[in-house]
Amino acid sequence: MSWANLHYQERKRTPPFKATFLSFDFAPVTATMVLEQTDVMRIDSRMKMSLTDFTTVTDTYVRAPLVLHVTDLEVNGTPWTSVPGAGPRRPRLRGPGPRTFPGDHLVLYGRGEQVLGEPATGYLLLSGGVLSGDATIPAFTGCGNDVEDLDRLLTASVSGPGNHIKQVQGQTCAIAAPSSPARPTKASAPRTSSPTRSRPPNADPSPPLHGRPPPCARTVPAPGSPPSPR
Repeated sequence: MSWANLHYQERKRTPPFKATFLSFDFAPVTATMVLEQTDVMRIDSRMKMSLTDFTTVTDTYVRAPLVLHVTDLEVNGTPWTSVPGAGPRRPRLRGPGPRTFPGDHLVLYGRGEQVLGEPATGYLLLSGGVLSGDATIPAFTGCGNDVEDLDRLLTASVSGPGNHIKQVQGQTCAIAAPSSPARPTKASAPRTSSPTRSRPPNADPSPPLHGRPPPCARTVPAPGSPPSPR
């Protein structure tokens, strides 16, 4: 079980969206609406695994208490200023649910399957997917301006059962823990190797010291040879 909240411009609501209806089969009505969250959303995911082929099936139910709020309205191309009522006078979306979840709320359902060794298909809470459900929109109250009452118009155009909702969820994300910056390491100077020279087979294996004799070394004259002048 998980909990979730809507977030749009620092408020628990959806972005505004437009819908056009043909009221009474002749009057086009375009309404701009938002869904406002009235309480925390509950997400229940139940996973089942088959012991024969290890296939897993995950059923996810999202229960969201929402209120439908009309912000702008156009009737036959003429803009109107909609003034919805406050509190419980605004219509709340109602969806099917067991008695253990009382109150008006929207229920969205998603199902995902995964075969052992293959990628998952359908909806999963972490990877996302399609969530769908049906909702009943009650009658509108408190909508209109100083001249006209638009409750009946909106109720006839929007309200009623069997409103199908399809929501596509993206992949979830999480805030990673901040890590300490890596300390810079001192770069060591690259080692270069001096080229080697080929020596004759009978040459002295000890390397010469830049053409000078090693310390504390002297030349021993051969027997019978005159001493070298100093």
